[in-house]
Amino acid sequence: MSAVKGSTQVALRWNYTLSTGSNLLLTTFYIIDDGNSDAIGALSPNNIAAVNDMNDYRTRFDISTSEVATLIIKKVTEREEAVYQCKLTMVGNTWTYEIRVIVLVETSFTSSPSSPSDDQTVNEGSNLTLFCDATGKPAPNVTWTRVLKNGTDGDVVFLGNPWEPLGYRKHQQNCYWNIPLYSLQWNWKSREPFTLCQCYL
Repeated sequence: MSAVKGSTQVALRWNYTLSTGSNLLLTTFYIIDDGNSDAIGALSPNNIAAVNDMNDYRTRFDISTSEVATLIIKKVTEREEAVYQCKLTMVGNTWTYEIRVIVLVETSFTSSPSSPSDDQTVNEGSNLTLFCDATGKPAPNVTWTRVLKNGTDGDVVFLGNPWEPLGYRKHQQNCYWNIPLYSLQWNWKSREPFTLCQCYL
């Protein structure tokens, strides 16, 4: 499953059905990171939850006493990207199942001396490099589009960053770019991955 960095009270739920006569002794939650497995905490049959006092687990996690086999991430950081395991211990038997959590980071522009590029004035025949740096997870793709005189998007002129347009003619001077707020998007399953940087020519 995916969780957005900064989200709070994110529930990891394991659904199960015990066969007739099964005697559940303990429900234990583990975090598996880089091949290491640590017990986060456990829930007893009489609905008493205990989170272990290690690795900031009591700050990071909670165990629901109102839902069956539910581990709660209090606040998602990149540290919470890991595999989580629920283990049911029964008389004469155990059951385990894992959930992988992928942490998504919203796209944002990276500010630096060269990015984002300021308005540019170029001489005919000279070279120009435009920057539109952005960070996020998944990593954003940068799309440069030509903006028409009526303000609508025209053709895509370049994919990638930076962009080095070539062959300026006289009517292409005073090139400037603008990034509207609505143009910043990220790839979360059904969303198309792109960051839109518009260059007015």
